Amino acid sequence: MKKTRASYLFWAALVAALVLPWAAGAAGTHDQIGLAQNPSSQPTAQDNSQRNDQNDVKTFTGTISKSNGNYVLEESTVGGTYGLDDQKTASNYEGKKVVVTGTYDSDSKTIHVQKIEELA
Repeated sequence: MKKTRASYLFWAALVAALVLPWAAGAAGTHDQIGLAQNPSSQPTAQDNSQRNDQNDVKTFTGTISKSNGNYVLEESTVGGTYGLDDQKTASNYEGKKVVVTGTYDSDSKTIHVQKIEELA
């Protein structure tokens, strides 16, 4: 009985050690267990971070202005300038202090606008 229990525990621990990190997407696990794949097919931590950034709805406060023929948000808290993907809506707020709600694309430094509200 003890031999069977020890064998069971050994195999359970081995399976858990191999499967759980792999299923959770731990970086480098494929190489460690001999299942190396094309590195370009594996998302990196930076890819996941950017994907999360692009999916997180945030608010940005600043003034809408025109730069190089496009409407942008001159953000007041960090002093950055961000492109706006909804130029038609942004045109209604030129020169006004606003709150823009949307998702931020760090690759293009653009806010994917969900709504723009003028501050009182």
